[in-house]
Amino acid sequence: MESNKRWIIGGSVLLVVLAAALWFGRPAYRNFREARAVAQARAFLDAKDYANASLSARRALGFNPNSLEACRIMATLAETAGSAVVLEWRRRIAEIQPALTNRLMLAAAALRYQPPPFALARQVLAELPPTATNLVPFHLVSAEMALKLNQLSEAERHLANASALQPTNALHQLNLAVLRLQSTDATIATEARAVLVRLRADPAVGTDALRSLVADLARRGELAAARASSAELLADARSTFEDQLQHLSLLLEDRSPDLAAALSALQQQSSTNVAAIHHLNAWMIGHGLADDALAWLQQLPEATQASPRVGMAMADCHVARKDWPALETALEPQDWGEEDFLRLALRSHGAAQQQQTLAATAHWRAAVKAASDHFGALTALLQLADRWQRSQDTEELLWRIAERFPTQHWTLRELDRLYVGRGDTRGQNRVYAAMLARFPNDLALKNNVAATSLLLNLNPTRAHELARQVYEAEKTNAVFVSTYAFALHVQGKTDEGVKLMQTLPETELQQPSIAAYHALLLAAVGERDRARPYFALAEQGHLLPEERELLAQARRQK
Repeated sequence: MESNKRWIIGGSVLLVVLAAALWFGRPAYRNFREARAVAQARAFLDAKDYANASLSARRALGFNPNSLEACRIMATLAETAGSAVVLEWRRRIAEIQPALTNRLMLAAAALRYQPPPFALARQVLAELPPTATNLVPFHLVSAEMALKLNQLSEAERHLANASALQPTNALHQLNLAVLRLQSTDATIATEARAVLVRLRADPAVGTDALRSLVADLARRGELAAARASSAELLADARSTFEDQLQHLSLLLEDRSPDLAAALSALQQQSSTNVAAIHHLNAWMIGHGLADDALAWLQQLPEATQASPRVGMAMADCHVARKDWPALETALEPQDWGEEDFLRLALRSHGAAQQQQTLAATAHWRAAVKAASDHFGALTALLQLADRWQRSQDTEELLWRIAERFPTQHWTLRELDRLYVGRGDTRGQNRVYAAMLARFPNDLALKNNVAATSLLLNLNPTRAHELARQVYEAEKTNAVFVSTYAFALHVQGKTDEGVKLMQTLPETELQQPSIAAYHALLLAAVGERDRARPYFALAEQGHLLPEERELLAQARRQK
């Protein structure tokens, strides 16, 4: 009996030991499976087997949602496909490993997949530490943003800084030369052209230099020379698909009889590469060949047509042709996988164009639901809503992104810009309150919440307290003084408010936004003659609707 008991105890200990081994072995086993899935994904990616690369990377993410390498593979796949979903992956990478390089790659992706004024890229760059200015990628991304905003001098400054950091790097010399080609000073443009000709012999950047020379020749209308240089570029083993599209553009602009054959050859070359199909289709649509593009897509093998990217290309053709019934017929049975939110958004757009309001609303809601809480998908929908001028959908998406991704402060700034444009003070108040919740010590935000709350008669007690706090913090700040003076006026202490305003120098009182409150308070205490010039000054400023109404009421009072 005693020996049997010892066996039971020993067996229990053995079970505990085995359970512990299994439990503590789990992470190692998961790490092994993650590493194996990542290795498989990388091998598939190198072999350009993008479907299996995606499956393997997603398997790795199933074992570890923060798998940095798997996220990088997914980002590469999205970039290869030209998908805005890349923003989701670049954001996740930057959060998992917030190194400067990862954050700069997020900014670079934002420049490609968001419209001006590039709010996300601006935020990323603004939040980088001062040491980022010592990095070449920082100046390259900043220069790209400046170029897209047509801020040429700012772009040149950043490129010059990059060149100073790496004086022997020919790529920076090339970038500066390309930028200076656009100079209105003929001497500067000629010198830049000479630099590109010299760099043509450089093995590292020669192909890029030739590509820029082709574009320069085309821009100056020297089509024969541009075509000859383009043919030389295509003979280079390092030429790209975009170079072939550029060659087509030259043939089209020159009305060359070689265009049809060249286009047909490129279509044949692209027929099994869905990314190339998508790019060529976009080129054809952009050059007024949507009918021809659709006919070509419909002749592709059925297996190729079944790809979501080809489905997107066909949808683009229907949109370009404004054939909304055909768009609906094509989209209804399809499934675009992780980008199905785009299909649903296009169905909404097509229904809206046919005045089918209920269907448009239902499809849009389905698109937002399909996007779920994926940053890249939501920002892609935001871009579509903005492009289609759907202001209410734009507003709702901005709030959705702001609430689900609190670090994306650009959304609140975009909402503020939207509400300012509308003259929507209530919307601005909501934005400022949300901003203040994130930055509770920001005096300007406290002032904005106080001012808009007082104008709207929202929580006046808190508004007065915020106005008092900002005034106590900076008693010489004219904006803060005017807000607190108005708060005193709202409390029935107008005389105190007038005295407070009079502590400001006359130069400050003559600023339209300050003059408005000075006029309002002077009129309230019966000093209408003194108020008159300030009323006139206030009219020159950008006032909120409620401010204008208060001034109008003050003018009417006798």
